[in-house]
Amino acid sequence: MAYQTVKKGDCTQSISTDHGMTWERVWLDGNNSELRRKRAEPNILMTGDQVYVPDVETKKYDGETEKKHKFHTKGRPARLILRIKRNGKAINGKRYVLIIDGKAHEGETDDEGHIDIIIPPNAMDGQLLLNGGREKYDLILGGLDPLDETTGVQARLFNLGYAPGPIDGIMGPLTEAAVRKFQQQVGATVDSIVGPETRQHLENEYGC
Repeated sequence: MAYQTVKKGDCTQSISTDHGMTWERVWLDGNNSELRRKRAEPNILMTGDQVYVPDVETKKYDGETEKKHKFHTKGRPARLILRIKRNGKAINGKRYVLIIDGKAHEGETDDEGHIDIIIPPNAMDGQLLLNGGREKYDLILGGLDPLDETTGVQARLFNLGYAPGPIDGIMGPLTEAAVRKFQQQVGATVDSIVGPETRQHLENEYGC
């Protein structure tokens, strides 16, 4: 087929769904070997990355005329996992309403503060409502940059409750202060440097 340039909000699963194939078919294609070396997670890509989308496999089936035949498309829904914390502590049994593509999902957080729901793989945004709608949080799905990018570090710090300033890819004073605060919180070396140790702690705390 052709290469597709990743735009904000794209991931391997959303791209493959748009082209009617599984994410493995796209991600494991030989033309994406360089992308796999560059990005550890198939669903955390960077704007500007090049993803090769192979041709759709066509198959022929024999069927009797004037009869109904059922066909199921490939692909699978995606999972969205959120964790609700306050002052660093998970909040369990918290009532929530999570709206994705106009569909409301209601429930309670589990023992570790998690919300775990199935969503369309190409969903782009949502909204989380807590405390009867008095707390509202807008969600951008698929917009998280890789952890080895400064914007990816800033976004994770922001979502974890730190204050890195604008998510602009610049390691300025606000981002450095947020890194120091995070390092202190998790018991890492406090040096404002986002090295392997701090990245690992960020991955552990954030989940990806």
